[in-house]
Amino acid sequence: MSTVLITLREGPYGSEMPFTALKLAGTILAEHPQTAVRLFLVSDAVHCAVDQQTPPEGWPNIGEMLRDVIARGAEVKLCVTCVKARGLTYIPLIPGAGIGSMSDFSDWTVTSDRVISL
Repeated sequence: MSTVLITLREGPYGSEMPFTALKLAGTILAEHPQTAVRLFLVSDAVHCAVDQQTPPEGWPNIGEMLRDVIARGAEVKLCVTCVKARGLTYIPLIPGAGIGSMSDFSDWTVTSDRVISL
């Protein structure tokens, strides 16, 4: 089994990057079932994993997209330092999204066959 790590740094509703990253993750999961998908969220991307999002009118719900790829087997971690810096420590996250350390990020990076940064 091969592994793809997608790192995401953009917040959910100011750029198309989260949408693109989650569409890519979903497509990999659908079309390449022997490939594991991991997403590591850094910087403002940690907001993508906040539960119960209400996106601006006309925008896709990034939280629901993230929930979907988790349900289909993607692993998701948020940078603990980024979470703390944004005051999200006690905010409910989408089930299945976890808090990760730099050691987790390092491990995922060196053990993944491909790393994509968006």
